[in-house]
Amino acid sequence: MKTRSSTLNRMKYTSSVLPREVEVDQDVMDSLKDGEKHKHHPGLLRLKTVTLPERIEKAISILIEKYPRPDIVERAQKLYNQLLCRQPLIEKMELRRRASKYESELMEKENINFQVLTDETEKDALSKSLIKTVKKHIKNSVYHWKGMKYDTSLGLIYLVARAAPNYSILLQCMTEIKKRDPEFSPQSIYNHGSGIGSSVGEAANAIWDKLVVEHYCVDPSGDMNSIARLLLQG
Repeated sequence: MKTRSSTLNRMKYTSSVLPREVEVDQDVMDSLKDGEKHKHHPGLLRLKTVTLPERIEKAISILIEKYPRPDIVERAQKLYNQLLCRQPLIEKMELRRRASKYESELMEKENINFQVLTDETEKDALSKSLIKTVKKHIKNSVYHWKGMKYDTSLGLIYLVARAAPNYSILLQCMTEIKKRDPEFSPQSIYNHGSGIGSSVGEAANAIWDKLVVEHYCVDPSGDMNSIARLLLQG
């Protein structure tokens, strides 16, 4: 016999980190209260128009010429849009929280109370029906995240789609690190989920003037690792 307390234990999901609180620096808050415009606050860092380093541009051109695809620009635009709309994987804890919340709302709406039911067969049937309804709701309301497997073809398409944006974003991040901690001078970088790899190294070299002498790249795709190696070799 399954009662309400064991309903969620029979629901299995695989999958965003619960949002954490963000505290604004007190100096920034004080300056904003004193009338400083938001677009001028000290925490804002804007870079001028960023372009890929010439060496990386040449390496990308060589790779595309070596492995030509007539539709690579169209495919790259499609992948870019797909990645832009992609949502993070929802963790199991968050899924259970949503399922529990919907289950409670459903039981209140349908006036379901297992404690007043005496027929075990009726309890079991109602519990199964409740589980089925909650599962269906979660399935229809949650983003269905699916991993992507990058082979050589998709890796090259990713290279065209994301090389410039990735470099720009990393350059922005490292510029902020440099501004906030001028004494920080890394000599090595561990890049987990490195993908095409080159963006991190080039951005680091641009900020710390080639002080980084070791780049350790890790990616589950062997084909992506090969593309990264070819880019780094130029």
